[in-house]
Amino acid sequence: MRHLARVSAFQGIYQLDMGDTVIEAAAAHVAEENELNEKQIAFCTELMHGWAEHKDEIDEAIEKNTSGWKLDRLQSVDRNILRLACYELLYSESVPPKVAINEAIEIAKVYGDDSSPKFINSVLDKISKRIFHTNGVHSHQRKQLPFITQ
Repeated sequence: MRHLARVSAFQGIYQLDMGDTVIEAAAAHVAEENELNEKQIAFCTELMHGWAEHKDEIDEAIEKNTSGWKLDRLQSVDRNILRLACYELLYSESVPPKVAINEAIEIAKVYGDDSSPKFINSVLDKISKRIFHTNGVHSHQRKQLPFITQ
């Protein structure tokens, strides 16, 4: 159930990144396209709003962990999978870090190119280690993490 909602959130974030639309329109489009139920729509919308609320911090975290790549140079599919997964890693206390990473890899296998899963895993692994190991943050203490600006 949550996997389809995550895929839909990725698709919605991708739409927002590519064009001139708003979250509600993108969420409605992917919900209809993927035939989401009410719980899936709520989770999808929560993910999309969460990403939008923390977009600047999420984008900065991605850039700091892509070995010198600017965000706009990343493939759009990879960029938006990373955005979704980073939101879950950084701000969603109900999602274990391994689940966020594994879900992102599975989405990358379907929507990315052959190198996407490995790239996504590498970036998210760096971010996860930086949060949970270097800073001693436990998965239930994710809100407003200071590592992003260091």
